[in-house]
Amino acid sequence: MLNRIQQGANMANDLTNLVPHIEEMRARLAQMAHSERSLVEELGDQLNRLDQELLQNVQNVAAGHETRRGAIFNELQALAGSIGTFRPVREPVEPVAISPADFFEQNPDRLNRDVAVENGHPHAPAVGDWRQATKNLSYADELDLLLQNGHLLIGKSSPH
Repeated sequence: MLNRIQQGANMANDLTNLVPHIEEMRARLAQMAHSERSLVEELGDQLNRLDQELLQNVQNVAAGHETRRGAIFNELQALAGSIGTFRPVREPVEPVAISPADFFEQNPDRLNRDVAVENGHPHAPAVGDWRQATKNLSYADELDLLLQNGHLLIGKSSPH
């Protein structure tokens, strides 16, 4: 029994010695919790700052895109407005109201290459080579040629 009493006294002694250790551990845990709370708050602040920077960058990209889109839209509107318009004739010419088919019917010699070259036609076909001639056709060139030579009236009714 004495042995038991001694063990109980030793145990009480040991428990008394544990209280300072427990208090020290509690203080350490409180300090660690405080420092971790500070780290978490700092991390949250940094994430908020990065979110704001990202939002600003996205807004800048969207604004730049909108600016480019507006410029492209204006160019397309200008192009649409110019479709169907013709450049002014360089020399004033008294036009004759005649269709191209009627003109070539009345002037069959105008179909040969020499006359086309003489009139400044850029794609004069080789004589007799109709396949090559069709490859060289350009409506814009034909229209310019007719307008320059005064053989086409725009907006006037043909007498035929």
